[in-house]
Amino acid sequence: MRTAVCQQAGFNPKIVQEVAPQQMILGLVSAAVGISLLHASAQVVAPAGVVIRELLEPTPVLELAIAWHPETTHPVLSTFIATVQEVASTQSYNP
Repeated sequence: MRTAVCQQAGFNPKIVQEVAPQQMILGLVSAAVGISLLHASAQVVAPAGVVIRELLEPTPVLELAIAWHPETTHPVLSTFIATVQEVASTQSYNP
């Protein structure tokens, strides 16, 4: 997904390092090591000097999944699954 979004924006990124924790990503961006695709919530914790811009077109799609242990019987699990299904049913997906 990340390279496809960049290519649609007109450039091919040279990926030299990949990290996962959002704070580490923001630290590398702050150090002028590169750019990143982040969730909009990163605005809250972005270091001074880091510019965050919303992607308008094309809007990237991030596919998510939920996972749980099959022997889990906690009542919160069924509520969580029902909530995810309800939210997912209200979202449109146009690949």
